[in-house]
Amino acid sequence: MTSETLVQLKQQGVLAQLEAAEHAEQDQDLAFLQQALRRAERDDALRLHEQDVRPGCGVGDNFSSVVTRNTVRGKRGNGSDYQRSVFVKRALAHDSFRCLAAFAKEAEAYAVVVPPLSRALGPGPGLPLPQCLHASCSEHPDHIVLEDLGGAGFCMAAKGRALDRAHATLALRALGRFHGASLALRRADPAAFRRLRAGAGTAELIFFPEAEAVFGASLRATAVLAVLSLERSGRADLGRRLAARAADAGVFREMCDAVLPPPDDGDVPGVFTHGDCWANNLLFRYNEDGRPSEAKLIDLAGMRYSSPALDLLHLLYSSVDRKVRTQHRAELLDAYLVALRGAGGLQHEHEHQHGHGLSRARLEREMRVRAPFGLWMGLWMLPAIFHSACVLDPPPAPADYFTQATQARLCAALSPDFHRRVLDLVEEYADSGLL
Repeated sequence: MTSETLVQLKQQGVLAQLEAAEHAEQDQDLAFLQQALRRAERDDALRLHEQDVRPGCGVGDNFSSVVTRNTVRGKRGNGSDYQRSVFVKRALAHDSFRCLAAFAKEAEAYAVVVPPLSRALGPGPGLPLPQCLHASCSEHPDHIVLEDLGGAGFCMAAKGRALDRAHATLALRALGRFHGASLALRRADPAAFRRLRAGAGTAELIFFPEAEAVFGASLRATAVLAVLSLERSGRADLGRRLAARAADAGVFREMCDAVLPPPDDGDVPGVFTHGDCWANNLLFRYNEDGRPSEAKLIDLAGMRYSSPALDLLHLLYSSVDRKVRTQHRAELLDAYLVALRGAGGLQHEHEHQHGHGLSRARLEREMRVRAPFGLWMGLWMLPAIFHSACVLDPPPAPADYFTQATQARLCAALSPDFHRRVLDLVEEYADSGLL
């Protein structure tokens, strides 16, 4: 590793475990990657000689694992030169905010859930995910190895900027295909579908009563920060309504209710959702003229079996421009539904799959029922989208971050774009009769 690489990785606060025995671990990693790539390349004689390890994401882009971009070099079994870039995710050494549980969940998602979903789609375009080269619940369970989509031209959209119509349409198409794989699997192998939805890989990670001690304070602080932001924007009236909603319903309790799976005989089918669909977990490929042409989803640590409305609300209210989601809402949902029906084998709006209609009207009703998820998740994500290490000095103790005083300091330090996005979100909910 270069000194610049180590400095950047240290800034992420997640590479202490690599520094203890760097050279030994590099050799160990190389042997592990050789084994994983032999399977992926179907070349038992592939030999790796060296690797270059660099940060796999920017500071603040990842919170639950160590992510590196590893470029490996060696020889194929036929003697030809071999080089490949891969993303390696390693479990953290600490477990703040259930990071280890999230990592294990993502490993199980890639190892157990994704393969049958992919097979259910059949030939043609696959799932909108990077190829997984290694994920296991037993063999090196603390490592996940994925293809480096950067080599195929994929990258994040401009950080901190709300997604425009073109980006949002591609993201919703990707979600539609991802969700549609659940419908395809349910139709092709109902028993396998039932096993997966009962497994640990699709269980709720955050919003269940026993986790309130871990996440409840953070969500309550989110409500405080949003109220302060609305006051700063001259809309103390909306701030009072939001504060009353938080006090009356209880933010964490509302979220626990919102993520419950739909009934099997409900209007909208349950699917395996991405679970953390915001701008940082989307990669886009662009044409030569700079227009986005394809989207992929990354990071499956939040996968859950529930309503598809959750992913739509998460994406729309954390990452999509307000004008886009209001003026082009029907178009966006239609793009999603066309992709979902195509992947799920349903060609027409009124064709039913296990009694489930897939019309836009039914989806809109489902999104309205689960609207609290979009409100609170959007407000929870916006500080992360606009936060940087220079915004606020670390508090003396982690618990101090959630105090009113700290939220007031954070509110004053965050950018005008943050405050505009908070106002847009809450104002839209109020105008829709949902606040």
